[in-house]
Amino acid sequence: IKRPATQLMTIGKIGRPHGIRGAFFVRGAHLSPEQWKNYSQVFIAMPPKGAWHDIAKIQQLSSGIVMQLKQITDRNQAEALTGKGLQVSKVAVELREDEFLWDDLIGTPVKDAAGKNFGSVTGIYNAGASDIATVADAKGATVDIPLVADFVDLKNIAANTPLKLVVDLETFAELWTAPEKESP
Repeated sequence: IKRPATQLMTIGKIGRPHGIRGAFFVRGAHLSPEQWKNYSQVFIAMPPKGAWHDIAKIQQLSSGIVMQLKQITDRNQAEALTGKGLQVSKVAVELREDEFLWDDLIGTPVKDAAGKNFGSVTGIYNAGASDIATVADAKGATVDIPLVADFVDLKNIAANTPLKLVVDLETFAELWTAPEKESP
């Protein structure tokens, strides 16, 4: 999947400081220190703008991943950034041929096995056993579809191409949730 260099994705948040030299724990990151080696910089959003920071060191401790950025040199600077998101350029994300980013599927049209329009992907979440795509039709009704081979053609998932179901629309007929009506 080709992505513009300006597209960012959040891969964790700045946690509590570690030590006095500006290092901090990374919260919510599902990357090992080995996977972090794909990145030399992180973007920290600080409204109304943000800034790129060079990664100096990443290490795995028993209590989590600790990151040191070249531009953050003391504990007070690290404390000021606690809770801020750590983002990387999607271009730097290395994916195998059979992998995709959830964010790349948002807005993707969905077609059933016969090629009939089904709706579009409005969200994706993990339900433990599998990832789930929330699909909305033109009227706003939604249905959740497991991203598993029994329902979706997983071999051909890609951004900007229809998500192809391997079942007919009738399979999900009773599962649609009507859009909420606004109160008068």
